[in-house]
Amino acid sequence: MIDWPGLLKWSIAQSDKTTVDPNIKPLDQETREWLQEALESYSFNEAKRMQEIIKDLCEPESENNEKEEERRVNLAEELFDLIEGLENARDLVRMGLYQKLMGVMFESKYPDVRKTLYFIFASCNSINTFVQNCSLENGGFNLLNSVLREETNENKEAAFAALTSLVRGEVFNIKRRFIDIEGVEFLLELLSNEKDFKSAKIRTKVMTLLQDLVFYDDKLQFVDIVAFNKSEGIDSKEVNDKQTQQLNLKKEEEEAKNDTSGSSDTSALLKYKDIVKQKLIEKGFTELGMKYINESNISAYTVYMSAFFSIVITLIQSESSYKLSKEHFERLEKFSTHLKSESSKEDGKYDPEIEVLKNLLLLK
Repeated sequence: MIDWPGLLKWSIAQSDKTTVDPNIKPLDQETREWLQEALESYSFNEAKRMQEIIKDLCEPESENNEKEEERRVNLAEELFDLIEGLENARDLVRMGLYQKLMGVMFESKYPDVRKTLYFIFASCNSINTFVQNCSLENGGFNLLNSVLREETNENKEAAFAALTSLVRGEVFNIKRRFIDIEGVEFLLELLSNEKDFKSAKIRTKVMTLLQDLVFYDDKLQFVDIVAFNKSEGIDSKEVNDKQTQQLNLKKEEEEAKNDTSGSSDTSALLKYKDIVKQKLIEKGFTELGMKYINESNISAYTVYMSAFFSIVITLIQSESSYKLSKEHFERLEKFSTHLKSESSKEDGKYDPEIEVLKNLLLLK
């Protein structure tokens, strides 16, 4: 084992800090190349390897070749390991490789290759504004077609996970574009179509994506999150006996409404304010969502339940026209009793969902 501290101490002792050895000369080209090769042999160039893998994946595919498919899946899985972390994902974009990778994701003949690339796409886009914008510019919303076309539940789930990663977060232009192409209607169709979309995972991701859209719904009239954060002042609002802070957007809203010329960015985007909530109410969101709130599938729908209850709470508090029927409340109260019973048997497993449901029932 090398004694690094000792080596450093020896090096300092041998150096003369006041003079420079006049015999030291620049490395000649041959020595420089040798040194570079030696250093590279002891290090791993991730960017170079990613480039090699994507170049290989972009080569034409053979039909019905199991060995070839397995080889490409292995390459994709290796790439998945390499792109972990924000910077490597951004490097793919900077090198022009990410765009090529998206092409393979949409066009590959091999289902397992597409599935792995969907997961890579999801990893690259997760909380990564830079990559999300690149995905939008390069046809990322073709993932809606991928969800519909994939034949297996596993591939549908992977494709939808990729789509979710593109839409979620604070990139408002992507959310608005998703709304423009009837993305909300698409999500509700996935909830209602039990024949073609049997996956509880997809339904849960649908509900959490709707929750994300509802959360940002009253902010979509702004150009981006920076404009939203510029709003002046913070108001407190009481919700279920708890004080929450909410940004005061009244000033920006009034300025937008007074701008009848439509010259400001904000005024042109006013149509998006509360548009998600309005669509959910018009399309019968409550009935669609309630289909999967029952005693037989609790374990598969815990996250789904929390998201659904939270959305309904928001709709009731935000839209005066929206009300749950007496029958809905009665059904939820019955379900609450059952959920408490099940949670007590499993060390409070469903306590978070019970708390959200409790807050909903307080609005009766």
